[in-house]
This record gives sequence, structure tokens and C-alpha cells, in this order.
Amino acid sequence: MPSEKPASGKRASRPRTSDHTKAFEKDWVRLSRTGRYDMGRLKEVMLLLVANDGPLPAEWKDHPLKGQKIDMT
Repeated sequence: MPSEKPASGKRASRPRTSDHTKAFEKDWVRLSRTGRYDMGRLKEVMLLLVANDGPLPAEWKDHPLKGQKIDMT
């Protein structure tokens, strides 16, 4: 059974201005290889946090939980 390669549009290199541990490096590589998550979006929010130019846009702020996770608080 051939494995499908993830879409290259979801891959991204690690942000260069952040300090990170070996565990972070391994997690980044593992998640990037799976193609399950859009690493470009993760990199985008990390850069917003590192730049700290102002408050985060509304799309990145806390939001009410939905579904089964409501009762987990």
C-alpha cells in the first residue's frame, strides 16, 4: 500500500527567531511530515507572538468550546 505524501502547501520551515528545544524540533518535524496540520498557520501565529507588535487578531483569540469538550473544564 503506497503512502500518500502530504500536500507541500501545508509544510513550513521552523520560525528562525524563536528559541526551541530538541523536543520542539522533533515535534515540528513529526507534525510537518504527517500533513495533518497546516504548519504555515502555526508559523504565522508564532511569528505574531514573537513580533508582539500588538494584540492578536480575533481569529487567534480564545473562543468557546464546542461539542464534547464543553464539559472538560
